[in-house]
Amino acid sequence: MDIPETAERFVAFFDIMGFKDLVYRNDHKEVQKIMARVCKTVASLEKFRGDVLKNIAPPIMFSDSIIFVSHGNTPEDADDLLLTATYLLCEMLVARVPIKGALAYGLFTADFEKSSFFGRPLVDACLLAEEMHFYGAILHHSVEPHLPPHKEKSDNIALTLRAPVPMKGGPVTHSYADWRHFMKDGQTQESVLEPFYSTVSGSTRRYVDNTIGVYTPVKK
Repeated sequence: MDIPETAERFVAFFDIMGFKDLVYRNDHKEVQKIMARVCKTVASLEKFRGDVLKNIAPPIMFSDSIIFVSHGNTPEDADDLLLTATYLLCEMLVARVPIKGALAYGLFTADFEKSSFFGRPLVDACLLAEEMHFYGAILHHSVEPHLPPHKEKSDNIALTLRAPVPMKGGPVTHSYADWRHFMKDGQTQESVLEPFYSTVSGSTRRYVDNTIGVYTPVKK
């Protein structure tokens, strides 16, 4: 398949939270152990992508950021990116890696040969993720028209929810990924999120509180 470097496409950006503080507070070997866990989780996506997804490029990872881009702008591309992002979110939370991110759409250049990646949707996703005050992944308004509500019940995409979510300026209504769609047998919302309380204290715990609050009203 001939995939253009520059095209209208979907982009997912994720940020591992507390990474800078992690680097400053721990020796390099400890950081290596944590990043090895992150890399292992990201690597697990290869089998997932190979099994069911055809429209998503390999993950781009640098420092504390992870990026996924679709090959094009079809509904299948949108579905596959949402599936990939939601699967990654679930796997990271299960691995006790605090992470947040956003999905956006627009003209984007992805040149894997030259390691050159840039465009407005990446900026939109980064800025939107910065505003979030919970662990999760939300949809920029540029993506929402490509994933209308009736598609949420489709068997081939991850479920999304729409409700007020905690942002820097207060609650704002957004569509967001329901990572619980990929929980394995024996896993529950509580078993995945409660352990985060043992990793943070003080105001940082608000992220855990907020994350639990985002999903509790729609608990399955």
